[in-house]
Amino acid sequence: MVSLMPAPKTKTPESRQITQTTETEICLAGPFTLALLRKSQWFSEVKPIRQQLRAVYFDTPTADIAKAGAGLRIRRESGSWVQTLKVETASGSRIEYSHILKQKTLYPLPEIAKEGLPTAAALKAHRLSRAAILALKKPSSLQPLVEVRVTRQQWLLHFEQSHIAVALDIGSVRRPSQPPPAGMSNTAPQDEERLDINELELELMAGTSQGLWRLAAALIGWLPPLGFGLEPRSKAERGLAWAYPALAEAASRTARQQTRRKLTAQDRSLGTVLGHHLKAAVLTLSYRIIQARSRIDPEDTHQARVALRQIRTLLKLLVSAGFPRLVEGLLPRCAEVADALGELRDLDVVIDALVQPLVARLPKDPALRAMAKGVEQYREAIRKALRQHLAEREIPLLLFALGQLSEEMPKTHTVMSSEEFARCEARRLRKRVARRERISATEPSAQADHRLRLAHKALRYAIPILQDLNAPQDLKAWAKASARAQETLGLAQDKATARKTITNALRASPMDATMQARALAVIEGFLLAQQ
Repeated sequence: MVSLMPAPKTKTPESRQITQTTETEICLAGPFTLALLRKSQWFSEVKPIRQQLRAVYFDTPTADIAKAGAGLRIRRESGSWVQTLKVETASGSRIEYSHILKQKTLYPLPEIAKEGLPTAAALKAHRLSRAAILALKKPSSLQPLVEVRVTRQQWLLHFEQSHIAVALDIGSVRRPSQPPPAGMSNTAPQDEERLDINELELELMAGTSQGLWRLAAALIGWLPPLGFGLEPRSKAERGLAWAYPALAEAASRTARQQTRRKLTAQDRSLGTVLGHHLKAAVLTLSYRIIQARSRIDPEDTHQARVALRQIRTLLKLLVSAGFPRLVEGLLPRCAEVADALGELRDLDVVIDALVQPLVARLPKDPALRAMAKGVEQYREAIRKALRQHLAEREIPLLLFALGQLSEEMPKTHTVMSSEEFARCEARRLRKRVARRERISATEPSAQADHRLRLAHKALRYAIPILQDLNAPQDLKAWAKASARAQETLGLAQDKATARKTITNALRASPMDATMQARALAVIEGFLLAQQ
């Protein structure tokens, strides 16, 4: 059951002091304890290796390294400081460049060693941004941004055909500590302001990455049904988001774009492109689900639905490519989560775009004030129910199924090249838009407009994928046209949805019938005035 197989390592050509490895891992977050894991079949008979780890992450003040989809740290391991640069690849794995620093003492923090970093040529080969390469060429300009301290319990497991290192990390992220005052022992300074870390890392040592997703699904199936799920962010990303929220949001957005640009000409096969986009959408969805469970921001619900739309588009492309068995059962499961998010999203739009502006215009209207209070209470009830739903194990199990699918994509189309498939799909989706435009023009109705909007969405979300498959059409122009049409149709859809959403909310409100009727009349008049 246990494998002590070490991770494969190779020396980089540019320096004999640097060790290069490839890291493929996924991470689970939740209220893990060592006692809980010891009750499972995987860990009950295996004694873990225990370590105390202290890692400090470095970057520029504008997070240029993070924006490039990379991370740089020094970590205290077995009495030594180890410097590691991690570079995200288009496939979702990370290339690690590690170097043991000369300094042995805990304080002061060691400086980043230039000789422990890859050459500029190697960094360019990874398609890092110019700003990141310049920062790494001058490591003295880098600053310690966050520090991670965890107690690690690690097991080496043989699961199916894969060897997997499983590490339970419990600790915290904090701002980098300063050296202790003179005369004090070499212990870590106390800091009350910190972000708790509780996670289970699954890292592939040998075998296939599908084994990581299957083990994660098996663990979620065994663990208690609430509170455990996929954590798509590294400790450094979470630390950056905790210490510098605005900077982290910009870095995350830029890093996603940078990682997509790392797709090379050799990576444009059907399976590689679909797998890359699916994995990116799954990670985005899991991140937005975590945020929707812990904070109040309408953008989280909106972006979660966007990620689900992207995933459903990918699944439908697989069906079109002749692989319906691969997506069996996944489309309705994605639709169910989208519907659950949709109710809260509709309320967010109605409150922000309609209720609050109306109350601002007529602040003394008692019916509108009562309506606003009732709708807000209804939204809170819906948000609470959604958070409970998103905490259930069905959500991570869906994410793991999609993650496993991203690793099992067919390499080629059965009867045509990837480029030809992309050309045919772009033409098919554009024809569907044109057909529904004709129906909407000749037989206008709310349903026809809604179907047309969905056709524009399907085309718009498919275009980045078809571009990466080298579709020859001018897809940028199509994307802009669909975005404009979707926005116009969306405004009409939002108005139609607003009536239904407010009516449903008021049914659950203690408002009397007269006040409800007056509030609905004002809403109706406002909507008519906007037409």
